[in-house]
Amino acid sequence: MQRDFSAKKINKKWYGDGGPARGVHFSSVLLSTDVVPNPDGSKLLAGGEIITFATGQQTVLSPPPPSVPGPYCWFPDGSAVVTSTVVDAGGPQQFYKAATGAQFGSMQTPVGPTNAVACSANSADQWAASGDASGNVVLRLAGGTVLPLSGHNDVITAIASSPDGRYLATSSDDGTARIWDASNGRVITVLTGGAQLTNIKFGPTAGLALTVDQDGLVRIWDTGVGLPATGLQSPAQGQTAALHFTNGGQQVSGVNFVTSAGATATITSASALTWNAQNGRLVRRVGLPGIAASTVPCSAGLQNVGRDSALAMMSGGSCGIPPPSDLVLAVAVPRPVAVSSYGAVIELMAVAASQDGRYIAYARAGSVVLLSAAGHQVAALPVSGTPTGLSFGANNDDLLVLTDQDIYLWQPLSGHRALVIRQTSAPIDAAVSQSGTVLAAAGADGTVEVWSVVDGRHIRSLRTVKLPSQSYFSPTPLRVAISAAGDVVASGNADGTVFLWNVSTGKRIAIRQVSTWPIVELSPAAGAPQLLAVDWPQTGSGVNAAGSASVLNAVTGQVVAAYRSPAPREAPVDPAAALSTDGNFLFAGALGLAPSAPGGIEAAYQISGGQLITDLQTAAESPTTSYSELPAQPWSPDGARLLAGNSIYPCDACGPLAELQAAAASRIAWAQPLSTVSDHPPTSNPYG
Repeated sequence: MQRDFSAKKINKKWYGDGGPARGVHFSSVLLSTDVVPNPDGSKLLAGGEIITFATGQQTVLSPPPPSVPGPYCWFPDGSAVVTSTVVDAGGPQQFYKAATGAQFGSMQTPVGPTNAVACSANSADQWAASGDASGNVVLRLAGGTVLPLSGHNDVITAIASSPDGRYLATSSDDGTARIWDASNGRVITVLTGGAQLTNIKFGPTAGLALTVDQDGLVRIWDTGVGLPATGLQSPAQGQTAALHFTNGGQQVSGVNFVTSAGATATITSASALTWNAQNGRLVRRVGLPGIAASTVPCSAGLQNVGRDSALAMMSGGSCGIPPPSDLVLAVAVPRPVAVSSYGAVIELMAVAASQDGRYIAYARAGSVVLLSAAGHQVAALPVSGTPTGLSFGANNDDLLVLTDQDIYLWQPLSGHRALVIRQTSAPIDAAVSQSGTVLAAAGADGTVEVWSVVDGRHIRSLRTVKLPSQSYFSPTPLRVAISAAGDVVASGNADGTVFLWNVSTGKRIAIRQVSTWPIVELSPAAGAPQLLAVDWPQTGSGVNAAGSASVLNAVTGQVVAAYRSPAPREAPVDPAAALSTDGNFLFAGALGLAPSAPGGIEAAYQISGGQLITDLQTAAESPTTSYSELPAQPWSPDGARLLAGNSIYPCDACGPLAELQAAAASRIAWAQPLSTVSDHPPTSNPYG
């Protein structure tokens, strides 16, 4: 039903008995529970009537909504409106067509009164949700299905739609906010704010949410929806693995491998790839002619570790231990199940890209070759034995090369001869300090050796000792790490321990029992003293143990944080974890290494409190292929993006945003909550 409306009635509804409605500007701010403009400001819901300004017509809602109105919301295209009531006994949320005023649907929370209502921001998916004073939330999907959303236990204070309508957020007096999948009502993330939360809104994308608590404290959160910001374009053939961000985060380097088929399938060709990190476009592809497979060095002691940790997919060599993820790339080559029960074998390829993205190095039989980004050979290094790993240093002219006999420190652009560090046993892992002064290596004979990078002088030998523990394995060093200054060396061992030594004195700083399974990931944060240790609890048969990890202070050995995977589902795979450059965040890797299991199989956590920062819901690598697909260093230099599989994911609450919040919290200007009395920082200089 439509009829003329009077200006007097509008003025009374809008201002009470105040002045006339002149120059009114409509926004998304809720003006009153029963006075709400539609999204484009052309209509006004006033009580039980919809007023159309252009035509001067008024449409009455039928049947009328309850006499004590609660929160209302409009569908984003203005086609319908949802009403509610705040009476204690509760009441239905009613759906009305804006054109006719006719009701076409309803839903109701279990208790009441209705405290919050929200409509989808996406016209193509017109859902609506409401919450009551007892913490109940109901979601009505576009098709009319009503879903209860359980989790809150106190008053629902606000509900919001993400800009794309795919997610909804709720805040509550119980001190938490929750992010939900609007398509099925599944909870994605729980944000724990502590104090009672009074409001929640999404940012310009679904990646950020803003909450306000009863003290006026505003927090910005990563919602954890884990949507990739950019997919990396892959060649038509073969499988692609991203390595790391290059050129200051502007590009991503990776490798593409083409394999043959059948029972003897193997890698037949490889090429280095470069992507634009902003749009994922493949900008360059360079062939790697003559690339040769690598092996994991082995010894009698390592055979026991490899046999019982059971990486049975490894082809070549007699030790099935995982290779160092920063020195060699593991590639899953599909083979028939009749040949390999895993449906694949793993081949190892030594290939690396410089930090500036200008050079690619890779292993051939008996040599290592350096190519320019355009594919021209710049230099070649003949080596003794089979290359087993290589990596660029912080300086793009520094290359660390491992073979099954020696270690080479090569500066190919300088024209100087490589410094050769002769080994008494095959090196399993090696690392150079960021200062470029000290080299440490774990040998197959069970020792950790330390040398000067300047002149190759041997500094000292370091040995582990067996501790009373439940570990079946011996303390054979499998991984090494070194502090930025080169004054502390750490080893990750087969019995799950981490040893730390002072390089100058040779004295042990600390011994930490991270696990009873072999440590296969030992990596420092590039710009902080934190050191990450991750175990490998794969047995090859039966139920795997829970994966374990610890973040240590690399100077003192103090345990900063500890993590476990959600056994007995599946243990994490390697490479499966990495610290951000500042050491404040942990990428948990495949299969959920975490304080508590995330919804997906990969996630990022804030180390200081264990809070889930972002859950990569759509990163769904399988345990077999994710072994080779996860980059050894997934973080962008600014800590705001993550590489997982062949996609780039935002971590909006990591990196600069987290630093900004920390800085703001320490300033006097932000020390006092905003209030109705004082909604501005002090007029005096807050910085002293």
